[in-house]
Amino acid sequence: MKWLSKTLGGRAKHIYVVGGAVRNFKLDAPIKDIDMVVDSINLGRDAEWVANQIARRIPTSTSIAGPDNLRVTKVNINGPWILDGHDFNGEVLDLVDARKEEYATDPETGEYVGHKPIRVSPTTMEEDVGRREFTFNTLMWRLSDLANGPDKAEIIDLTGCGVKDLENMEMRCPMDADEVFALDPSRIIRIIKFAFKYGFKLPPDVKAAAKRQAKGLKRIPSKAYGAIKDIAFQLKAEAAPLYAVFGSRAGGKPTITCLITEDLA
Repeated sequence: MKWLSKTLGGRAKHIYVVGGAVRNFKLDAPIKDIDMVVDSINLGRDAEWVANQIARRIPTSTSIAGPDNLRVTKVNINGPWILDGHDFNGEVLDLVDARKEEYATDPETGEYVGHKPIRVSPTTMEEDVGRREFTFNTLMWRLSDLANGPDKAEIIDLTGCGVKDLENMEMRCPMDADEVFALDPSRIIRIIKFAFKYGFKLPPDVKAAAKRQAKGLKRIPSKAYGAIKDIAFQLKAEAAPLYAVFGSRAGGKPTITCLITEDLA
């Protein structure tokens, strides 16, 4: 992150490291992924342009993938590159434009269909973080502040409660929790991840919303069932207070019929 900050110079003040890296730094947990969000409105350039600037300056073979339909551009590092004692060969840098999302709805019922946005468009950083699932994943560093390392960088908390919720280890949503889970039911699976992996607790109102919106889990891809099933059985085996109940439908395709989150509050 120091290299990226110094390489991009003044442009780095409009590029942010958002979500998991900041969360894990505060939790003193390993940082595996660095997600960079480009404030394309204020920078006047998009994530694809920034990705190309980075790729040109990396002293080894690189390739660009994207942007995709979610405005994500990837810089693939295809050769040896030792930086601060780490070989980045094979690593991928993800950059995305700050975006707002539009989801498809059933014209008759008005309910959401699918689990991914059908359209995205550039927006402000405030609107971008507001669409995320939990407040602790809205925390961010300005890339320009990382020139001397993350311990010297200000953590920007646009919701005003992300740091507090992280310190309290609570999964609170930056917008209405029912809307968060209705838009993308796969976020309910992330409750299991954060509860099991990090020990986050679920406040009663968020727990109730997750239960109400669990019906939407049938909209997520079938491959997600295997992942949540493995987590659920592992949790049950360890007598943890979180597990999922599975059913089946025509053809034997597994489906999650109910999410139980007792004792997480």
